[in-house]
Amino acid sequence: MNNLFNTFVSVVENGMYTGFFVYFMQCSRKKKIMFGLICFIALMSANFLLSKYNVMIGFASFITAVIGGLLVYFCSSQSFMSSAVIGLTPDLLTALINSLLTIVFSFFFYGTIDFAQLMTSNGTWLTILSKALQAILFWVSAKYLSKVTRKCTNKELSLIAMMVFMTIISIDAIEGLLYTHVFNEMNLSIIVVTNAIAAILLIATTNMIVKRNEEERKNELEKQLIASQLKYTHDSIAAADELHRLRHDVQHLLASLPESIVLTSAAKDLQERLSTIVLPVKTISPVIDTVINIKRDQAASKGIRFDCILNIIESPQLSEDDLYVLLVNLLDNAIEHIGVEKTIKIDMKSTKNYFLLTIANSVNNRIVDENGNLIQTEEVKHGYGLKTIQAIVDTNAGNIRYEEKNHTFMVTLLFS
Repeated sequence: MNNLFNTFVSVVENGMYTGFFVYFMQCSRKKKIMFGLICFIALMSANFLLSKYNVMIGFASFITAVIGGLLVYFCSSQSFMSSAVIGLTPDLLTALINSLLTIVFSFFFYGTIDFAQLMTSNGTWLTILSKALQAILFWVSAKYLSKVTRKCTNKELSLIAMMVFMTIISIDAIEGLLYTHVFNEMNLSIIVVTNAIAAILLIATTNMIVKRNEEERKNELEKQLIASQLKYTHDSIAAADELHRLRHDVQHLLASLPESIVLTSAAKDLQERLSTIVLPVKTISPVIDTVINIKRDQAASKGIRFDCILNIIESPQLSEDDLYVLLVNLLDNAIEHIGVEKTIKIDMKSTKNYFLLTIANSVNNRIVDENGNLIQTEEVKHGYGLKTIQAIVDTNAGNIRYEEKNHTFMVTLLFS
C-alpha cells in the first residue's frame, strides 16, 4: 500500500512538473499534448533511474531542469537562459515547500526536527498538503515568470539561473544534515560554498539590474525631453501662424482704408510694430520666461540675434532669486561682450534630476586660456557678475565650464 501511494505521489508530482512546463509552450493543443506526454515520460524515467543510484546533490535537479528547459526552449519563444530559469523553478519550489513543512510540523508535534517520526505518523496527509501547495505555487509562478523573464536580459537570467541552482543544492545539503542528525563534512562544505556563490551572484545581478534601470530612466528622460521640445515647437509654430494671419488681416484692413489714414504716423507705427513683434517665451518657469523675454528685447534693440532651445520639463531646483540673478548676469555678459557676428544662443534643459544651461555668444577676441580660465584684459574685465555666478554655482553644488572655439564663447552650467 505504501509503495502504491508513493508511486501515485510520483505520478502526480511529475504531472505537475509537466503542466508547469507545458504552460510556457506556444504551439497547437495537439502538439502540447504530444510534447507534454514526452516530457512526463522523460521525467518519470529519470526519477526511476536516479532513485536506484546514490547521485550527487543537485544532479537530480539538473536533469529535471534540462528536460523542462529544453521543452520550453524548443516549443516557445523563450530565450535559452529564460528556459533554464523556468526549468529550475519547480525543483526550487518543491524543495522550499518540503523543507518548510517538515521543519514547522516537526517542531509543532515533537519540539525538534524528527523527519522519520513525522513521516511515520503524519506522512500521508503531510504529503497531500505539500502537493496541494505545490500546485498552487506552480500556477502562480508560471503566470509570474511568463511576464518577468521577458523583461530581463540574458546576462541577468544566467545569473538568476545559477542562483536558483545554488539554492536548490544548498537546501538539499541542509536537509541531509537536519534529517539524519549526523555531522557530514561534505554537506556542510556544500552549504557554505553554495551560499557564498549565491551571495556573489546576487550582488552581480543586483548591480546589473540597477545599471539597466538607470539606462531605462535615462532613455525615458530623453523621450520626455524630445516630447517637450516637440510640444514647444508645435506651440511656437501655431503661435507664429496666428501672428502671420494677424499681420495679413491688419495689412488687408489698412489697404481698404483711405490713403490719408494709411499714411498717418499711427498707421505706420502699427505696421512697423507688427513686422518686428516677437512671440514671447512661455515655459512652466515664470523666472525663465521673464528674464529671457526681457533680455531678448534688449538684444533685439542692439541688432543681436537671440536663439533659444528650451526643454523645461520641471522648474529648476534653484531658488527663484538664484535663478534670476544667474540668468541676468550670464545674459548681460553675453550682450555686453558680443562679437561682430552678434549672435547669442541659449540651450536650456530642466528635469527633476538636473538643470543644464549653455549660453554661447560670438566674440571678437580670445577670452579663455588653455586651462579654461577667463583672460582679463583692459577691454574685457570680469568682476562682480562673475563672482556672483560662481557663488551661486558653489552654493547649489553645481559645475561651471568656460569654452571658446571659432570666435564663439560658451559657458555651461550643470546642477544635479
